[in-house]
Amino acid sequence: MAVLHLKGRALRVALHFAAGLNFLLFGYDQGLLGGVINTPQFINAYGHQPTDTIIGTVSAIYSIGAFFGAVLAAICGLRMGRRIMLMVSCCCVIVGAAIQAAAPNLGAMIAGRIITGFGVGISTSTVPIWISETSNPVHRGRMVAIQLEIVLIGFMFSYWFDYGMSYVQSEVSFRLPIALQALFPIISLPVLYILPESPRVLCAWGRLDEGVDVLARLHDLPVTNAHIVSEKDQIIRSIEIESEINGKVLRTLFLDKSDIKYRRRALTTLVIFLLQQFGGCTFVGYYAPIIFETSVGLSQNISSIMSCAMATTYAVGGTFPILMVDRLGRRKMMLWGAAATSSVFITLTVLVSQASKSESIGWGAAIMVLIFIQVFAMTWNSLPWIYGSELMPLNMRHINGAIGAGSEFLFQFTVLEMAPSAIASTGWRIYIFFAVFNVLSFFFVYAFCPETVKKTLEEIDFIYIKSATDGLEVTMPAEQPAVVKV
Repeated sequence: MAVLHLKGRALRVALHFAAGLNFLLFGYDQGLLGGVINTPQFINAYGHQPTDTIIGTVSAIYSIGAFFGAVLAAICGLRMGRRIMLMVSCCCVIVGAAIQAAAPNLGAMIAGRIITGFGVGISTSTVPIWISETSNPVHRGRMVAIQLEIVLIGFMFSYWFDYGMSYVQSEVSFRLPIALQALFPIISLPVLYILPESPRVLCAWGRLDEGVDVLARLHDLPVTNAHIVSEKDQIIRSIEIESEINGKVLRTLFLDKSDIKYRRRALTTLVIFLLQQFGGCTFVGYYAPIIFETSVGLSQNISSIMSCAMATTYAVGGTFPILMVDRLGRRKMMLWGAAATSSVFITLTVLVSQASKSESIGWGAAIMVLIFIQVFAMTWNSLPWIYGSELMPLNMRHINGAIGAGSEFLFQFTVLEMAPSAIASTGWRIYIFFAVFNVLSFFFVYAFCPETVKKTLEEIDFIYIKSATDGLEVTMPAEQPAVVKV
């Protein structure tokens, strides 16, 4: 139980700070290993030049650990609650980071990567849902987008830190960046300890008075306020609707034909994460130095600097959804983003295929990489996480969060494992694969993704539950106090 009775701005700041540290770690890990695994210090420490297969495996095995962390979040997320799940995540990351930092061989490094990934899988399944459940509908997308921007800041920091440490002529050059992973959960743990559970989870547990109290504290309003009463009634109504088939949820997830449409929502979440990963973001993010050096033809040092520039561009682009996602809407931004990344990646593919003929064409391809990552950061980096965290009813929200994060890491593993060998064996043709998936993203969103902007989580249920809204008018007060003041 939380030990301080925080409320209003203090509670919101503490909640977003704890969540942000978990996503800062997530971003830091995305760029960490790619910047050290091919350095002379790393190679000398473990005795041999890593092959394409070893580079792929050591990078990708983290995603397997994260996948199983997401599975645990699916099984235990609602039973244990958002807060406890994040505390478990922090403990796993601390242990995994310690093993990696002290690893005497690649086997120990891989074991530590799996444990750290396991913790990150739990946190990435939980944080977007926790933010969604404690945010005002008007600003909910922005609040999740802020967390995803924190991911990009962590990603940028890891690239620049790795580059700076590459000038250190000892094993400290890679062991210190690896050990730094533990700092984020060490700071996060005591903050999580003082925070309350999500009000929607407390209501699902039957602790209605506690849930309403936390809801009122988030708004900094009395429990008798009309807005608090209205939101409480919507939560209770949603729980009642879901409870009608609650015992069949896991068994019928992909066979369900009820009005709740679990299957459609789950498949929508899974596919948007598949399209995100196979659109090339992980390929570019993890292997930027290899892409700039092997595919584009730049020198090793220039490739490292361009990779840092790419990471910085990534972070700058991530500010756009914070400002616009609750104005333009999820569907419109995903459509616009898919159209733009398709055009850019097709152009990139053509330029990479001709890069060996001219230095200027190679630089043109390098610029296309930066433009792609900029457009991706402005749209598809955060939108699948925002959309997936909103889509499911309360009794399945933790499972859908795990489906999103789990599929992210499973598809990420596939990309990371295949990419080094694919670049070596197929050359520029691997870029065609990613270009095709960017095009498919546009048509999928157009056909299957309804808009969710400015709707409460319970109103999103009513998009799908047509029979539940017969004779029921769902309204919200004209003036709502924002849960998060920006």
